Amino acid sequence: MANKRDYYEVLGITREASDQEVKSAYRKMAMKFHPDKNPGNKEAEESFKQAAEAYSVLGDKEKRTIYDRYGHTGLGGYSGSEGFSGFNQDLFADFSDVLGSFFFGDFFGSGGRRRKSGPVRGADLQYHLEITLEEAIKGIEKEIVIPRMDICEKCEGTGSNSPQGKTTCSTCNGYGQVRYSQGFVTIARTCPNCSGTGQVLRDPCKSCSGGGRVERKVTLNVKVPPGVDTGNRLKLKAEGEAGMRGGLSGDLYVLIEVQEHPIFMRKGFDLYCEKEVTVLQASLGDEIRIPTPDGEESMKILEGTQPGTVLTMRGKGVPYVNSYGRGDLHVAIKVKIPTNLSSQERKMLKELAKLRNEKINPQERGVFEKVRTFLE
Repeated sequence: MANKRDYYEVLGITREASDQEVKSAYRKMAMKFHPDKNPGNKEAEESFKQAAEAYSVLGDKEKRTIYDRYGHTGLGGYSGSEGFSGFNQDLFADFSDVLGSFFFGDFFGSGGRRRKSGPVRGADLQYHLEITLEEAIKGIEKEIVIPRMDICEKCEGTGSNSPQGKTTCSTCNGYGQVRYSQGFVTIARTCPNCSGTGQVLRDPCKSCSGGGRVERKVTLNVKVPPGVDTGNRLKLKAEGEAGMRGGLSGDLYVLIEVQEHPIFMRKGFDLYCEKEVTVLQASLGDEIRIPTPDGEESMKILEGTQPGTVLTMRGKGVPYVNSYGRGDLHVAIKVKIPTNLSSQERKMLKELAKLRNEKINPQERGVFEKVRTFLE
């Protein structure tokens, strides 16, 4: 008893350590010195054993109180503390919240209970769908082709050619795990013969090689609602990969990407575009034709409209998804300055400048500049 190491020293903590600090210290040591990570290392096995013994005391409030007051001598009445000679797999049941399923699923087994091999849900899939802005505005039904794992039609997902094609695995006797002793602890691993299902096929299906699923291409119709935008996802329930052992199918997620448009720019549910007008139209006002998602429509611009003026057409944008109403269309006016004026046009503009009392010193371009502009 006198040679026994102090439990706080074993875990590398102080006597003021909280319950969480005790648990954390033990977990680190258990991970570091676990026999499976250190095969054949007796020192690591002994350190693992000491850490478990220390935690069995310091992790229990009553035992810790007695130990703090009387040391190792006070624990004589607790089996398993003296020399830890009674150490076995059952002791780890008290540590499952500390070590987690990583140890208790694969390393320490399930105490002889039969491993569950129930239904497994199929994987979700994702498909990238590119559509035009017009299709996003109006909505569309698209036909897509996806490769996925489907239930084998020949064996109906059983993996066997015959109705009684499965038998209990002789390697694990149906438990799905094989167990063996390593040092002082019993280790359990997934059975390599049946992959943990507890059963093996006597007559595997030739179409799916016993897997119960085959890969095939499936054609689906995807209904794209009006108003979708890049980044939106459409969910097609149960159109993912088929499940295993009777499990549900996964879902298919269709990821939308809307192509750039040559005329319109989209921001949310609003559209933006430019409309070019002449100096005379901007000066005198006019009724012009504006492109919209529904076709060209008329719009009035008032006299004196300045370049960059933004006019709005209400309700001519993108429809709200699964709702009523639409965004707006914003039209930025762009004024085109005429080039290659005729002599008569230049004369009229000079007269206009005089009428407006504007002092202008006209700068005419040379012959070569005029030719270059003409060729452009």
